[in-house]
Parts: sequence; structure tokens; C-alpha cells
Amino acid sequence: MQGMRCHRCGQEMEFKVVQLVEVTKAGQPVIIQGVPAKVCPNCGEQVFSQAVAQTLLAILTGERQPDGTVTLELPVYTMGDKQG
Repeated sequence: MQGMRCHRCGQEMEFKVVQLVEVTKAGQPVIIQGVPAKVCPNCGEQVFSQAVAQTLLAILTGERQPDGTVTLELPVYTMGDKQG
């Protein structure tokens, strides 16, 4: 993936190690750390090698067991009948 250009905007892609927050096939949110990717500095598009994509698929389909768990406290907002 050396010298790769973004297929969305044409900018030169940069190698980065990213963290992903995804939802598994079972509907569970997961955090995937240390993911090698080519990332567009202009639009944020991410491209993964075939090996990385296969690992991500194994994680999201439940074929790979998690390395650990974390507990997060998240803020909750209710919109109700409010508009705008």
C-alpha cells in the first residue's frame, strides 16, 4: 500500500495505527486497538490490508475472542419532544 492515493478525494494516504469502535454481528459495540491502516489526511477514509481486513472480520463475526474488556460510563441525552 505504498504511495497509495485516496479513492474518494485523491489525497496521498498516510500510514497510521488507529483505534476502531464498531458493532459486531451480534449487535455488541467493540473497541479494536492497534489497527494498521492507510488513512487519508484530507477526508479520513481508511484502507486496510487484506490480512487486517480478515482479522477485523473475525472479530466482528465473533470468530476471535476478545483480549479483555473495559467498562465505560457514557453520557445519555434524551431529545423527547424538543425540536431543533
